[in-house]
Amino acid sequence: MDRLVLEAAAELLLPTAQPFAVLAVGGYGRRQLFPYSDVDLLLLFESEKLAVDSKDAIAAFLRHLWDSDLRVSHSVRTPAECTRFTTATSS
Repeated sequence: MDRLVLEAAAELLLPTAQPFAVLAVGGYGRRQLFPYSDVDLLLLFESEKLAVDSKDAIAAFLRHLWDSDLRVSHSVRTPAECTRFTTATSS
């Protein structure tokens, strides 16, 4: 799974979307991926502008994974958004 996600990211996101990170979250991030589980991904971009500018690359990346018969659940966030969500849930 890791190889498939990383190769797709290197081929489809890396040439156009920088800086960014692809993070495994949920069961996939905990290394508890069971058969037929969703592959939960967080696409982290430095700014919202970079995320918006990478919209076509993100779509191609996700389409590639879906075409590989993966059930992908994803979110696209910035570090500021992640911090806001963390602060809101820990209150």
